[in-house]
Amino acid sequence: FEMKTPGIGLWAGLAALSGAGFLVAQFSLDLVESYELVLIALGLTLVIVEIMTMAGGGLLAAPGAVLAFAGLLLAFLPNELDFDLGDPIFLEALGDAAFGSVAAVAIVAVGFVLAITYLSRTSLTRRLALEGAVTATTAGEIEARADLVGRIAEAHEPLHPSGLVDVGGEMMSARAEHGSFISRGDAVEIIAVEFGEIVVRTHTPAPEADDGR
Repeated sequence: FEMKTPGIGLWAGLAALSGAGFLVAQFSLDLVESYELVLIALGLTLVIVEIMTMAGGGLLAAPGAVLAFAGLLLAFLPNELDFDLGDPIFLEALGDAAFGSVAAVAIVAVGFVLAITYLSRTSLTRRLALEGAVTATTAGEIEARADLVGRIAEAHEPLHPSGLVDVGGEMMSARAEHGSFISRGDAVEIIAVEFGEIVVRTHTPAPEADDGR
């Protein structure tokens, strides 16, 4: 929902509370240690900061993902086992933990892609997507607008990477190419229509031809 209602923050906040509640419950049941929580929280924080600001060029997201995965891997390991790579029981448990961690990440990734794909087709999402914009265009209508590709628009708000762009007076939901950050007011070029929203990149005017004078 947050990807389809850029700028609101409500759905991301609810997701964060749900995730935090799950981890707190696991901790209260002694299924997760405090250092594992710290690793997961720190890793996710680095990834979120990278997505929101694009400040590190991937230098924050990569170690953040490693830290979060390490915390998840350790969380799947039984607490009563000592870290001993020479112990076959520990190695077996480590293999099971690795499988569980990869499966969890894969399920989240697949679920995220499916949600992005199919949420744009629901009436609820279409009502939420650009509810605040009087001239908003719904996700379903955007998908049918092949003529949008190649047009130049203006970022109505900062895109990091999602937000609203002004396309000839129409407010449309957009996503910056490769998750890049685009400032408010910047000219953008529409390069594709995917998952019920347009994909844009910063528009760089072509240099004027030299007439030889």
